[in-house]
This record gives sequence, C-alpha cells and structure tokens, in this order.
Amino acid sequence: PIAPLAKGSAGNSSNPKMTPKKLNQAAPVEPPKPVLSGRTGLTSAQLRALTSVFATADLDLNGLVDFDELHLLLTEMGYMPSETDVQTLMNYLDHSGDGMITMDKMLSPPMMEMV
Repeated sequence: PIAPLAKGSAGNSSNPKMTPKKLNQAAPVEPPKPVLSGRTGLTSAQLRALTSVFATADLDLNGLVDFDELHLLLTEMGYMPSETDVQTLMNYLDHSGDGMITMDKMLSPPMMEMV
C-alpha cells in the first residue's frame, strides 16, 4: 500500500524537493519580417506563389501565357470569366500588345498595383 502524504507536504514551499521550479521565461521573440524583393516589393513567399500560378497557367511550357491559358486558369480558379473579362486582363498585363503574358510582365508595376 502507498502511504498517504503528510498533511501540507504537497506543494509546500518549505520542502525544497516539492517546490515547483519556475521555467526560464525568455522575452517574446518576434517572427522574422518578410524579405521583400527589391524590384517588385513582393515577399519571397508571394513571389514564389505568383511564379507557381504562372507556371500552372503556362500549359505548353513556352514561358508565355496566352488568352486560352489565362481563360482556363481563371476558370479553374473558380471564376467564370467572359471572353471580354479575359481580354481586359490580357490588355492590362500585355504591355507590348503581342497577345502573350510573360513572367516579367506579371511582375511589372501595373500588376503589382493589383496585388
């Protein structure tokens, strides 16, 4: 049989073996601030996400996103864009007017205003 504890022995500060130890409490540490890309002002995580979206849209892996690829991307993201919607977005992102979006165009100032 287990002997009962003597009255007042549990948690008694006069008994050094029973005194709970305080944990070392360090000052709170702030999480690191996101590193911004100098050219775009995006964090590295945002830049990776945008690069991933571009790669997903570039179905033929030619480094360009055309009208059909952009339309499909928007549809797969849950939007139901009209052809006019897609053309408006293409016109906004395609500065050269060649009907193609490159990653550089995606990182251009007009696009960064949308982010």
